[in-house]
Amino acid sequence: MKRTIAVWLILFTVGKLIAQHHVWYDGVLVLQTQQVLTGALAIEPDHDIVLHKSGDHVDIYPAHRVQSLQFFEAKTNINRKYISLQYGTWRRHHLYEVVVKGTVRVVRRLKQRTSSTLSDADSFIYYIYTGTELVHLHSFRRQIYPTLQQGGGAQFSMFVLDQNLNPNEAAHAIRMVRYYNTLVVNDESLVRSAGR
Repeated sequence: MKRTIAVWLILFTVGKLIAQHHVWYDGVLVLQTQQVLTGALAIEPDHDIVLHKSGDHVDIYPAHRVQSLQFFEAKTNINRKYISLQYGTWRRHHLYEVVVKGTVRVVRRLKQRTSSTLSDADSFIYYIYTGTELVHLHSFRRQIYPTLQQGGGAQFSMFVLDQNLNPNEAAHAIRMVRYYNTLVVNDESLVRSAGR
């Protein structure tokens, strides 16, 4: 009896999810198995799932089965990329939008129950992803900044000083990550120090 109720509940939820109005984008979905799927994609960040439509058939992929996805959003003229990462006490997979690409990435997740009148800074939770760890942007100065200072050397320090950047401010931290990534592109030895 419990199994039957559980199956009906799952089918109802999936049916409701598919019946909802979604914004579909032509894009590419890469699964954890390295399988690449192209076609129409819709993302449900609240539920950490990606919908993939092929003809009239829709497949649902939870975040733990997704490696990454990307699509072009014509309305905002932005190429959007999402990656699936484990985070939190339960080490659950979540979908994060990549805001700054590079060796050290800035990623974000939509806050639950956000108002449509909030700015991007208030609607999202921002993180720094080094390739090995995911750190809340509020912890940038303590956990990420010293590594960037050490790895970026005098050039990085001069940039921070010249631009009068404060590692306690989110916008400044993001600028520092962007600059550090440009240094990495020019010096491959920084790639090794960033992953530490």
